[in-house]
Amino acid sequence: MWDKVIAEDFYAQFDAANPVAGDVPMKYRHLVLEPGGSMSANDLVKAFVGRAQNTVAFKRWMSAEFAEPAAATGSAKPPAH
Repeated sequence: MWDKVIAEDFYAQFDAANPVAGDVPMKYRHLVLEPGGSMSANDLVKAFVGRAQNTVAFKRWMSAEFAEPAAATGSAKPPAH
């Protein structure tokens, strides 16, 4: 689960409309990909986002990913399996 927390925290640093734009992709390459396993995951996160990981971006993703389906479909009935 923490891998998803960290992934969402990382992705929140990028421009969602164009993830390869700006300085963030190169910063990610230099601070996360290049050191790889030579640093702990906690240190890689701190280097890239400038703080310890947190669940803010993950909670935002959870809210969007699992939003009430009735709002989108107009039906409160769960889909049949």
